Amino acid sequence: MEYMYADQPNPESYPVNTGGTTVGFNKLVNNFIKQTDSSANLVPSVQIYNLDGDDLITRNTANNSVVQITPNSFVTLDPNLIVPFNDFSNQLTPTSQLEINFPGNIVVVYDSIKYHLVAGYNLSNLDGVIINLKYQDANNTFVTFSQILIQKGTQQDYTFNPTPLKVGSNIYDRYFEIKVPSLKDMNDKYQSAPSSFKDETLAYLTGSGDKGYIYGVPMRLEVWYVRNKTDYNGYEKYDSELVSTLSIEIEDPFSNIGAVIKESEAGQFFEYFATDNEGFIEDFIYFQNSIGNNYYLTHQIETLEQIGEAFITTNTFQTIQTNGYDAPNYYRPIIRNASSAVSFVLRYTMTLYNTVDKSSVVRIGTYSSANPSQWGTNIQPIALSTFPQVQKIYNRIYSQSALNVSGNQGPTPKTIIKNTNIFIDQQAVSATTVPLLIYNDTVTENPGAVPTVAQPSGKMSIDVTPFDNFYKFKFYKSGADGSPVVIDLGDTSKFKLAFLDNTGKKLYIPSLSDKNIANPANGEVAFRIDDSISTKVLRFRDKRFFITDGGDNSQKND
Repeated sequence: MEYMYADQPNPESYPVNTGGTTVGFNKLVNNFIKQTDSSANLVPSVQIYNLDGDDLITRNTANNSVVQITPNSFVTLDPNLIVPFNDFSNQLTPTSQLEINFPGNIVVVYDSIKYHLVAGYNLSNLDGVIINLKYQDANNTFVTFSQILIQKGTQQDYTFNPTPLKVGSNIYDRYFEIKVPSLKDMNDKYQSAPSSFKDETLAYLTGSGDKGYIYGVPMRLEVWYVRNKTDYNGYEKYDSELVSTLSIEIEDPFSNIGAVIKESEAGQFFEYFATDNEGFIEDFIYFQNSIGNNYYLTHQIETLEQIGEAFITTNTFQTIQTNGYDAPNYYRPIIRNASSAVSFVLRYTMTLYNTVDKSSVVRIGTYSSANPSQWGTNIQPIALSTFPQVQKIYNRIYSQSALNVSGNQGPTPKTIIKNTNIFIDQQAVSATTVPLLIYNDTVTENPGAVPTVAQPSGKMSIDVTPFDNFYKFKFYKSGADGSPVVIDLGDTSKFKLAFLDNTGKKLYIPSLSDKNIANPANGEVAFRIDDSISTKVLRFRDKRFFITDGGDNSQKND
């Protein structure tokens, strides 16, 4: 089962009364199956499905649906029979009273569900599978929003998948897709509607208690195996066994996960990688695996070349990733028809797979280019406006008079004095690989209490958040008697906090000049990294930082 939440900000949606494409609803009250409501009363169950004329849009209609008549049996709702079962039985709502009358033309947002089948499997060991989806309403009962029968053999109208799913060793090449109203959207619209308009919302009109649905409660999916098919007063009855239940969150719990494929700035190739909150996915996977999950990534890149008006798949690249989640992966496509293709598309499918519960999250990214020749079988050379000329350079010594030096005299030596500005003697700051422990103004290895730790070069770490960050550093050296000595930094206006981006360029952040915040005479220097820069720093693969004197006086953040 593949559950696809409504795409935002432009979800698939249809009005119920008027518009280019409308989708209506039937409400079937089922007195065969009773439920206990929040007041401990037995009430009929409710089943919701779309009108027969909407079958090509949602496939969630009576054509594919069944109704439950006992705890373990279902009967077809096929509307094409001479007398549909709901018109035959007085325990169900007749067809003339099924359709919900909407006072206003509301718009309904839809999620999609795909039921996939393993290649070559036609339910040969079963008479069918029944899958239902239920929402819990405020009356504490469950309303069935889909109850689909997947039939044995080839009777079902499946959609063949041009890019079959691969889960483990299984390949799923067919699916049956339906659309159901988004429970989150229903809840949000019911909660935000004024009291005088709540009775016109979909949540009010479809529920069993006219109070909407419990906010935030997951959806419930049930899978039934049809063990045998029998006759029930001339109708097909399916004796079934409940084999699995599943809770589904009402909104995507992995909405922060994404997939990126882009042209690299470091060379003539592409970078592709999974993201978490627009950064690398490393922290997400390591955290999830530390609490009992076991996630890894699979990547698939399809190359589609446009020949005329048709897109032809010329290559499919697949790989599995089990480490190195903090860096991009590299890929170079080869456009086979570079001379004749109009354009090409790279379709990148990233799958986040959990081996513990066999669940997976799929994200798709694409890259389009109208320059196929750049990525042909040969790397395109750079065309120069003029042909380069070969320059010959000669080093020639011209004739000059000889230099005569008296035998008793040597050339007068010339003293060259070179002045070098030294900021801090690094050896004096940290000559060891252990931190400097400062306790009661004395350097010691074990003072017996929590000391201040002056970290040596290469040992200090800072935390960078996606927001504004302030840092203050104080520089010490160990005096001759072992006591810590503050280093007078003098003028800190040229001090920079530096990082290296993914291309090796330096990003400088100047120090703060306010001595009320950091006094350089006391060895103090402070920096501020605003949120526009910290977001970039979090994406750098090089985790080091440097405090330098000098460098570019302007801040570099390109």
